[in-house]
Amino acid sequence: MRAGPDLSSCSRETDPQEVKMHCTHYGFADNVRFLGYRADTQKLLAATDIVVLPSRIEGLPLFAVEALASGRPVVATAVGGTPEVVIDHETGLLVPPEDSSWFAEAGDYLLGYRELRKRMGMRGRELVEERFDVRTQIERTIALYSDLLQATRILSRRTANASSVRESVRAYSGGA
Repeated sequence: MRAGPDLSSCSRETDPQEVKMHCTHYGFADNVRFLGYRADTQKLLAATDIVVLPSRIEGLPLFAVEALASGRPVVATAVGGTPEVVIDHETGLLVPPEDSSWFAEAGDYLLGYRELRKRMGMRGRELVEERFDVRTQIERTIALYSDLLQATRILSRRTANASSVRESVRAYSGGA
């Protein structure tokens, strides 16, 4: 990343000493604040330009969803469910896992283009509202259950009809 950006590090899973060691090794430890685990993520996100998610393994990255909901673009590794949340060049940038040079380039690129960050952040917020809004999830779940219930009823009728046909055939053929 370019010289001088202020970075903050919050993590539940990364060893803070390991992060500090890497930052010192690469010469930007003076620009990083190590915050540890924080519960006030909304407050922190409001003060951020970009969010970085360097996961090696990820399911559905809820922190990326939170970041996009707050209008912040995300630079993340293309692992697990991350590409479902971070749409490359639309809501953020995806980079290969375990490649710090790609991360640095992507972060530096976004930091250099305020309007692009704004556009990606707005699109990210829209995406979260479209895909991850609680009401939308409830409506989709109800629709799925409704479809399953209807399919079950159709199968039950077909099974009942098939049983009826088998009984008629047996009666007609003398019960064999």
